[in-house]
This record gives sequence, C-alpha cells and structure tokens, in this order.
Amino acid sequence: MQTRQEDRLACSPLVARLVATAVTLAATLSLSSCAAPRFVGRAESEQAPSACESAYYSASDATAVSSAGSGWPAVRRYLAARSAASAWIEVAAQCTERFSEGVIRAAQSQHTAAVLGDRLGLDDGGTSETHTDDAQADDTVQSDDDAGVTSADLAPADITSTAANAAHDLTGVDDLSVDASVLSSMALAEDRAGFVVEILTARGNDDDATLALSSMHKSAGERLVSLSGVAPADDPRQKTYDVSQLVAHPDGIADPATGLAAPTLAVAEINCAREELAALSPGGVAGTSASSSASSSASGASASSSLNGEAREQTASLRLLARFVASRAARAFSYGYPAFDQALFG
Repeated sequence: MQTRQEDRLACSPLVARLVATAVTLAATLSLSSCAAPRFVGRAESEQAPSACESAYYSASDATAVSSAGSGWPAVRRYLAARSAASAWIEVAAQCTERFSEGVIRAAQSQHTAAVLGDRLGLDDGGTSETHTDDAQADDTVQSDDDAGVTSADLAPADITSTAANAAHDLTGVDDLSVDASVLSSMALAEDRAGFVVEILTARGNDDDATLALSSMHKSAGERLVSLSGVAPADDPRQKTYDVSQLVAHPDGIADPATGLAAPTLAVAEINCAREELAALSPGGVAGTSASSSASSSASGASASSSLNGEAREQTASLRLLARFVASRAARAFSYGYPAFDQALFG
C-alpha cells in the first residue's frame, strides 16, 4: 500500500503541468476570440498625410531648394521658387492655423522667383514655356474650384501688376465663403492703400506710385464691399484718411509694426497685407449656423455631402484670398520692404 501511494505522489507533478498547460491554452483562445477586429485600411489611413501636411511638406521642400544656400543652379532655384509660391498658397488654404504663414511665405517665394528671373532674363514671366514648366513643377495645387485662378497668376511678372484679375482685384469672383465683417475690413484696408498711393502719386516722389496702382486698390475695395453684401450705411470706407505721416515722410518711413525703415510705398503695401491677414484669422471663415441647422435636420449621406460641399467652398475661398493678399505682400517686397523672416514673423 505504501508503494502505490508513493507512485501516485510521484505522478502528481506531471499531471499538474498538463492541467496548467490546458488551462493556459483555453484562456489564450478565449482572449483571442475577444480581440478587437481590424478595420481594413484603418492603419494605412492613419499613416497617410492630410492635405494640410502634404501641402506643407511640398512647400517646405521647394523653399529649401530655392534658397540661396541650397547649392542648386539658379534655374532650378527659380523653378522651385515658383513651385513654392503655389504650394504655400495651398498651405494657407488647407491649414487654417497657418493661413498667415502660407500667405507671407508665398509672397517671399514670388519675390525670390522675380529676383532670380530677372537675373536669368526670365522676368517677363509670360512665355508659354515658363508657365508649362511651372505647372509641371507644381503638382500640389488644386485649381478645379478656385474661380479659375491658376499658378500662372503667381508669375514673377505679376509681382507689381495692376492687371484686372482675381489675384489682384478679385475680378470675376462672384461669391466668397467668408464673413461679411471680414470682407468689410479688407475693403477698408484696400481703400486706405489706394488713398495713400494716390497721395504719393500726386507728390511724385516714387515712380512706383501710380494712378493705376491706386485705382487697382480702390477697385478691390469696391469689389470686397459688394461681395460682403453690407448695407451702404455700413460701408467702412472713408472719403479721406490721416496721411500726416506720409506727407512728412514721402520717400521713406519707419514701419510702425517693426520700426524698420523702408520706402513709404512699400510700407503702405505691407500694412495693407497685414490688415487683411488680421481680418482673415481662423475665425474669419464664414460660420455655418444657418446651413448647420439645416444639415442637422438632414440625415446620413445628404448631411455629409452638404458639409463636404461647404468645406470645399471655404477652402476655395481661402485659396483665392490667399493669392489676393500675397500679391500685396509681394508688391511690398518689390518696392523695397525687407523680405527676411525677422521682419515678417514676430
């Protein structure tokens, strides 16, 4: 009897191991059956960059190539600068929080392209070959819904242009998904700039100050008021503006924002751009209170389609206005305002 009991006790560790293994296996199978299912494409979508990120990466890369220390030939830098100008406009349109940065960077790139183009004898910016190269170099711009404005509107020759097009005075633009108060503030900035240019033209101290430039600003202000839909009594434009500082310093003046000395006309242009950027803050995009209530009553695909349509309209409006404001900043650089970062990003 004692021998059999000892045999049973000797077998007990083996039995214990088998039982433990079986329990562990059962628990593993049970837990695996409760694991969260994998959604096809979810991991891939989380890794794919957003439209904002893609635009920013493209703009940053093109800007790096166009910089003076990149080591690339001047022609390659010229093409990269033009590509960067369009890419930074897309950053402004796609990345709401980077709107001002996108606009100023686009203007810097336009100025870089203009300087390089002049050095290379390409400053006319009007040949079909130049525009073709620019279109091929920039595959990030989405121009299917931005009122017909293309990368050609950012040609270096347009940096001081007063041509009647959307990039300069919003010609052909019928609607903008932006709050009326924002457009009114921009109209005031344009009208003030037009008045300043008119005064400088009359004094004859700056050859770049012309009646055509003054008229372009005033026409843009008129267009902005019309697009805002404000009543005549709420029109913010004035008949005259305080120009005492301009009369005292018609040739050069200290920029009140930075203290940097620059030609008076250049300061007028950059201040116009600054006012418009201040108006076009992230909160300046049109709210959707009325349309949102309508969307909330809709259901499923119709509500989603409505929201997507509103988002596309807002992006298109921001893209167009980014080009519009960038043209003012680029013009300021061409008139002598400092284009380095320290003067523009505080």
